[in-house]
Amino acid sequence: MWTLFAFRVLWVALLSSCTVFLVRRLYQTAEPVDDAPLDTFSEGRTRAFLNQLSGLGPKEVGTIENEETAVNLIVDEVKSILASAKFGDMFHTEISVKSDYNGTLFVPFLHGTNQVYTGHTNVAIKLTPKTADPEAKAILVASHYDSAFGSPAGADANSMCAIMLETLRNLLNSSEEKLGTQLQFPIIFNFNGGEEPILMASHGFVAQHPWVGGEGEEIAEKKTSRRKNVHLPPPGGVPRNSKVRVLLNLEAAGSGGKEIIFQAGPGVPWVLRAYGRAVSSPCGLSLAQDVFELKIFPGDTDYRVFRDYGGMRGLDFAWANKGWVYHTSRDVAENVDKGSIQRYGDNLLALIRELQRDRDRHFAQGSEDPDDDRAALWFDVAGLFLVVLTKDFVFHYLLPFVVVLKVIALARTRLSVLGLMRAAWYQIWAIVRALVSGVLAGGLVFLGGADMFWLSRLHLAALLYAPLGVHAVLHCLKELQQRLERSRVKEGRSFPLAVPKSLWESEELKTAMAGVVVTWSILLYAASYFRLGSVYIPFLFVSSGSVLLLGLSLGPLPKSTGKGGVETKEEKKREGSSKGRGGDRGGCGGVLRLLCVVLGCLGLAFSFAIMMGGALLLLSAFLPVTSRAGEMPSSPDLVIGPVCSAVSALLFIGSLPLALVGLSSKSTRLFSPLVLLAPVLCGLVLLLGRLKEEKSGPVWLHDAEKKLPVQLREFIWPTGAGAGGTYEYWKPKRLFLVHMHRRFFSEDGILEHQDSGLSLAPVDFRGLRDLSESLESLGLFPPEFALQSSPYDSIPPSASSVEPAGKEDEEKKGQETFGSVAYVKQNPRGFARFPCDLRKSCAFEWPWVLPGLPPLHSIRYVYGEEYSLLREPGASRPLLTRAPSAFVGEQTETADPEAVQAAFRSSGLNEETAKWQLRSHRVFSTPLDEDAEGEQGRQRVVYWNEYNPETNRTRLDVAISAGAWSIVRFSAENLLAWSVSDPMPKARPACNCHQLMYAGGRGPYGFLFSLELEGKVGRTLQVTTHNFSGRTSSQKRVMDALPPWTDAVTGIFLTSVVRVPPPP
Repeated sequence: MWTLFAFRVLWVALLSSCTVFLVRRLYQTAEPVDDAPLDTFSEGRTRAFLNQLSGLGPKEVGTIENEETAVNLIVDEVKSILASAKFGDMFHTEISVKSDYNGTLFVPFLHGTNQVYTGHTNVAIKLTPKTADPEAKAILVASHYDSAFGSPAGADANSMCAIMLETLRNLLNSSEEKLGTQLQFPIIFNFNGGEEPILMASHGFVAQHPWVGGEGEEIAEKKTSRRKNVHLPPPGGVPRNSKVRVLLNLEAAGSGGKEIIFQAGPGVPWVLRAYGRAVSSPCGLSLAQDVFELKIFPGDTDYRVFRDYGGMRGLDFAWANKGWVYHTSRDVAENVDKGSIQRYGDNLLALIRELQRDRDRHFAQGSEDPDDDRAALWFDVAGLFLVVLTKDFVFHYLLPFVVVLKVIALARTRLSVLGLMRAAWYQIWAIVRALVSGVLAGGLVFLGGADMFWLSRLHLAALLYAPLGVHAVLHCLKELQQRLERSRVKEGRSFPLAVPKSLWESEELKTAMAGVVVTWSILLYAASYFRLGSVYIPFLFVSSGSVLLLGLSLGPLPKSTGKGGVETKEEKKREGSSKGRGGDRGGCGGVLRLLCVVLGCLGLAFSFAIMMGGALLLLSAFLPVTSRAGEMPSSPDLVIGPVCSAVSALLFIGSLPLALVGLSSKSTRLFSPLVLLAPVLCGLVLLLGRLKEEKSGPVWLHDAEKKLPVQLREFIWPTGAGAGGTYEYWKPKRLFLVHMHRRFFSEDGILEHQDSGLSLAPVDFRGLRDLSESLESLGLFPPEFALQSSPYDSIPPSASSVEPAGKEDEEKKGQETFGSVAYVKQNPRGFARFPCDLRKSCAFEWPWVLPGLPPLHSIRYVYGEEYSLLREPGASRPLLTRAPSAFVGEQTETADPEAVQAAFRSSGLNEETAKWQLRSHRVFSTPLDEDAEGEQGRQRVVYWNEYNPETNRTRLDVAISAGAWSIVRFSAENLLAWSVSDPMPKARPACNCHQLMYAGGRGPYGFLFSLELEGKVGRTLQVTTHNFSGRTSSQKRVMDALPPWTDAVTGIFLTSVVRVPPPP
């Protein structure tokens, strides 16, 4: 008995030590170095340049800050580094600044996005060692300096640019003795000027820059073309790049922590091994690549373009800690964690130096390297070392070995197939119970109006949901113990509560571990079938559990006594036979048994630590994503709850049987309520916070928070604003505040309707309910009404409750009109998810629809469909459910052909226009704002069409000339082909429409495309031009009323809806 007690204590201590050590190592960075020799990375020097670059403020594509100021700042810094380089004579140094990247591409992101770009800028520096082979391939280090809307880009990705420049300084000031090798391969540092408009500038770089094989060069085997205007990646991918051997892409999805390798390949496991050798504390896991490729994480990086369009292979790094400030105005240089830059830079410099050594001649072998095409899986062990395995080795060698080991171990247990199925059922049932418990707990949080309460304190999600998984495992383990006790009583072998004297006598432990092995084997087979990079997790659990089970099965068969406690003759005979097979406690059998148990326990603890590390890393990266995940169809807690509880159950199904070995079902039952103390405490905190917010309940409840100790209060109490304490200044609520002006044209070119108004769109599930008081102060939100912006929402014609705001009333108040805004009573068709008596703030949670706004996330609009202005005349649904509308400013029935050609020439794609014949055409033009002057300040839509009766096809040519950011949408009905990409990608499923997203760097801005339609038909075009650098006085009023824990991106949108009639 005391032996089992000591084992339980040691096992719990081992798991606790692993957990504490893992958590301490998980977020450990490096000690920042403010001043260091020029050949050593210095965070102090890096931050000096970062403060300058981030200090420019937002740098959206098309702004002066991005196209000129940032470029000049980077180039000047490069020249300063070259001027002070000690060993600059070892290199041929080239600086390339190209601002003429034009092209198109398709990115399978956000349901697929068709990109068109002109005038994008890249800054590239190439260091070619004078001793290098002229045919040597290069190492490409890439990042971007442009920013998301309204963000200074302190972390994403100005920090990466500053790290690259400091690395450049270190290389130019390092002697061969410091490098440890003679420099052999060129190094290219590429600073992209257009990543945020979804990977445009990197596409221009790989397609058109001579350093990486661009300038119209045909790729081998002609699998794809590098022509400017035809870009869809081929199904099998492009061949390996002929000029770049290794890609190192630097990114940030947060503002600190460890840089994580979350993408690698295709193939090239030798690059991962080089990284593992080079850095002192590696961090990466192929589980993150599975999450990224399954599109669970809403994001993408230039790595996709380099891989899919450039044929490059390498590593993709990113920060993931503190993701709340990602793409917000809080992403400033001061908020980047100290030591994170130092660690990032140290590891990047060490990796480049290791690659220059080329220990295994991978650079020399090039495309003939057999290790290039082997897909890899990788994971770090608490930052101590990196494990890199090829999938072929795992699936062809390790997996069969583990299967054989598992079969032997299960056979030694002498459990029947039915017994194994029953043992596995208890484990599977624990996981199912955990999922159900997580859904129920998330549903209670949802109904209580405390969605995303954990956003201000991420550990609160684990505090509420993880114990539910542990409780489910305890409950199923108790049921397993009770079944075995009843079985022993039925067979008359022993008293039901008899306590085993050793591990080998515990029938419950053997049965439970057999179930664990079978359960994880199912997950192992599933991961192997889909060839997931996360296959190493079930592999570790199955192999460790099999070894432990084999050790337990090698022991003597358990003694059992009759009902009177006397051992029977049959049992004595069975015990003797087991001793004859080596089952005694002495000799080689005992040593082997003890060795298997020790190795199995250590392996399970190791597996526990690896899985927990990956879970914590992904949890800390994914939870902040919910603050920008858009109007999700359900509460994030209904996803986070079951995921946390199920992962917790998977973690503990293998460890709890060891922690409870030797205890009866009655003892196990005592632990179940203790585990639930944490969720109950968390629920009480949420209840107190809700009562305090509503100013209801006893007075002493309102002071309960103050009576708690400071450290306990900071740990368990959501300290943010909003219901449930969700938001803080550094963890803000994200909003889109758009002032849109719209004009609509009929098929005859007659201006039918124009309007303008404000639209406030939240990008998280909580909607606008936390802002009701602020919006009421503007007179916009009567509590008994749901605010809808009538020009933008699909309001049923029968909605008699529409009460537009009168202009006379606005003038009497002396306030600036907010445009066409309507108060709509609660719609019976279900704008809110639940009746208002359950959720008092439900009237404020439905987001306003933004036509023309890039759908940053999958948003369900009114009636569960993606609302669009692209309904063709005569279709089942009209263009608008309100009065028909159309849009544009000045129109010309017969425009001067020379003026039309001049408009096309201003688009920057004038060579193709010479081939087109002008048939019937119209020019639609309107100012982008009241102060706009000249053609560049106008939105121009020019189209002409022609019908070919022989082929029964209509050719529609369209030219758009507008601001730096535009989106064109049109229906996919009858669409046969177009000029944007070949082949044509699938239409967006929600609206059966195509969307072209345009972003221009340096002007003039514009693009043109053609459509081939079946039959003699017309088309409706919606053109929206975005200006994110301006702000109207109406927007300023709303911004002043918003609380400080919000972060609103403001934009001025100009939308034109043009109905192109069928050709004559």
